[in-house]
Amino acid sequence: MVKTTAQHSTYGNAIMGHIKEKTIKVLFANSRNQCAFPGCQTPIINSSGTVLGEICHIKAKSTGGPRFDYDIQADELHGEENLILLCAVHHKIIDDDPAAYDVSTLQSIKQSHVNSAPPSMETNLDLFCRLLLNRAEAAINVSNNSGNVAINSNGVTQGQVVNIRQSGGRVMVAPPVDSIGADSDMASYIAYLIKRYNEFASKEKSRTRAFSYGAISKNLEAELSCQWRLAKTSKFDKAVDYLIARISKTRLAKLNKAKGYRSFSTYDEHLKKLAQ
Repeated sequence: MVKTTAQHSTYGNAIMGHIKEKTIKVLFANSRNQCAFPGCQTPIINSSGTVLGEICHIKAKSTGGPRFDYDIQADELHGEENLILLCAVHHKIIDDDPAAYDVSTLQSIKQSHVNSAPPSMETNLDLFCRLLLNRAEAAINVSNNSGNVAINSNGVTQGQVVNIRQSGGRVMVAPPVDSIGADSDMASYIAYLIKRYNEFASKEKSRTRAFSYGAISKNLEAELSCQWRLAKTSKFDKAVDYLIARISKTRLAKLNKAKGYRSFSTYDEHLKKLAQ
């Protein structure tokens, strides 16, 4: 059962609470009140004062979330260089396809947007900054459960009651305990294999249509009967085997095998690289 109640926002959100107002002012001025996604003309806040934009972290701290960075510190996490303003549509697009929209890609998108014109001199900057922060805040209270909650998931732990308080922003639900997404090592390796597959498959010369970087995640979801981040850790090996099989079927992987080269790191090798 999911209960949603609207509430006036404060600055006390665990994710957004450390973003300084002066940081938002610089971010908004550089955005020129426009979504940073190439070609998008959607205003961050329209003429009637409705907030259409969202604050997106380029590197994130949510375990198993898109562009997760284990080592990122609070100052960097909430710093202006790690934030980008996007409309809700493009925020969802980049978070749903982290293999295509990785950290370097988002940094490039942001820099191109900043360089395209001088910062705006918005007279209502203080008000607009407060509106943006209010939009971004969301609080999730979980009751009658020990923290193992997922919404609309298949085959994972479900809590009895989830109370969500929001001000119109998106609500992110943390992966449940004993899920792949809750294990930073497992989540990192799955994300690595997905990225590796996309690197190889996107280079297929015989392709006649534009390559979809998000297709492999959708296929993996069908294989596991749920989003891979919400799948139980007992399905980790199944997810790995599926992705390795898909990588191995690519033309580039077959060429590597013929030459005696490997096309991906093992789980243990991947963890050793992360520890370096």
